[in-house]
Amino acid sequence: RLSRGGDRQLNRALHPLILHHRHHDPATRDSIARRVPDGKSSRDATRILKRYLARHLYRVMQTSTPLTT
Repeated sequence: RLSRGGDRQLNRALHPLILHHRHHDPATRDSIARRVPDGKSSRDATRILKRYLARHLYRVMQTSTPLTT
């Protein structure tokens, strides 16, 4: 789980990506629109998106092959 008090550098790197997606990606806007009526705040929805993105990036890094020079 992506903790609010955890890795501040990771949280800082993910934040602008999520803000961009919140404003420009229709799928992300729909996701937030579904969560807010369920009792989640906008901040909670953003936190959920950050967790999703962090898990996705972790899986990508695990499956990618390292670059060799």
